[in-house]
Amino acid sequence: MEKELETHSREETVEIGKEVVKAIGTGTIALYGELGSGKTVFVKGMASALGIKEEVVTSPTFKILNIYNGVKRLYHIDAYRLSS
Repeated sequence: MEKELETHSREETVEIGKEVVKAIGTGTIALYGELGSGKTVFVKGMASALGIKEEVVTSPTFKILNIYNGVKRLYHIDAYRLSS
């Protein structure tokens, strides 16, 4: 299922991230957007809902993968630099 969302503040983006975790539980979510569009801010909301401090969540652009441990493990993957 594909869904497009638009927010108007960092706080709104974080809240939607929290709500998505509550709604789907576990699963895979793919976020698409330009650099700086708020994808990592959205993940901060998801992390918060899993008991992970928002401030530890950073963009994995150069590392490709960040793993955070909370109530459940959160894998934050950035495939931007991958060509295949």
